[in-house]
Amino acid sequence: MKIRKKKGFTLLEIIAAVSLIVIISSVAIPMYMNIVDKQKYNTDLAVALQLEQQAKTYYIENKDTDKTKLKNYIEEIYGTMPKSKYNGDEFTVEFDTAKKVTVSAGGKTFIDKGETKEFKKKENDKKD
Repeated sequence: MKIRKKKGFTLLEIIAAVSLIVIISSVAIPMYMNIVDKQKYNTDLAVALQLEQQAKTYYIENKDTDKTKLKNYIEEIYGTMPKSKYNGDEFTVEFDTAKKVTVSAGGKTFIDKGETKEFKKKENDKKD
């Protein structure tokens, strides 16, 4: 009688491998998503800083803080009003009474009266 060697993996080995993959992915995926969100936010922050400079240039050239005229001025430069990579909404640029610029998109303020906001991950920030 010939003795046959069994080929393949035991059920215990497969369960151990799958468990290890699940544990590693449960740590790695949230970290990756946070990195992606932060990069989207940083991209939007760069656009917001450009929009702030465009708004300041508009004010210097025209001595006007009208929101509609400012939007038209920015649309002439960009072709259309930029949209947020973070939440997909159109940026809004406006002046306050002290002529400080506020840049926001979809309820998320990137520059508030000349002050740059830092990235802070919140559960309700992300649009589903």
